[in-house]
Amino acid sequence: LVLGPAVLDPKPATRYFVGRALSLLRVQAGLIDRIEPAQLGPLFAAAAMAAGAALPKELSRPDEQTERIVAKAMSRRDRKALALQASRFGFESVDPTRWGQAVRRTADRLGLVLAGDVVAAAHAAARSDPARWKSAVKRAADRLGHILEENDQTGAKQNASADPSRSPPEDATVLDEVRGSERALDLLRFALGAAYPLLRRQAEGEL
Repeated sequence: LVLGPAVLDPKPATRYFVGRALSLLRVQAGLIDRIEPAQLGPLFAAAAMAAGAALPKELSRPDEQTERIVAKAMSRRDRKALALQASRFGFESVDPTRWGQAVRRTADRLGLVLAGDVVAAAHAAARSDPARWKSAVKRAADRLGHILEENDQTGAKQNASADPSRSPPEDATVLDEVRGSERALDLLRFALGAAYPLLRRQAEGEL
């Protein structure tokens, strides 16, 4: 884990990101933020094949390139460990998408516990949510198109006094960011439950 100078004077958002990174490292899932959980299926299938195991019934065979890349990346120790688990494929369901989502949610929650600040953690989660950025780009494009259309129709001079592109107040912006992020909303739901206060008290006792 490579940390920047910000950790010397950590703010709640910084602690959130450090806690989240530690959670991903613990389960060796650093890749999970660079790939959608729904895209994990071919990787799981290729790993099973590299270990000499039969494909779980929920997974289909990946393409040859994925097979080669995964086989090259897996060590002998990885193959042996997976081969020992292969006997469970026949009676336990394998759902890479749900696994990836659970890993992300667990990382978010550990980040919140270490941050100790629900608002800062939710805001950090929203700002770093890939799904939010996709929708934000679309909203920005729609808004820009609307502005240009209005300027063409009424003239830029008439619109100067009521420019819809003016930045909203900071608090409103933060609230909109959190509302637009399922990841941040999930974190808020967790913070309102019974588990978070208990975990936070335990963390305070150990820090």
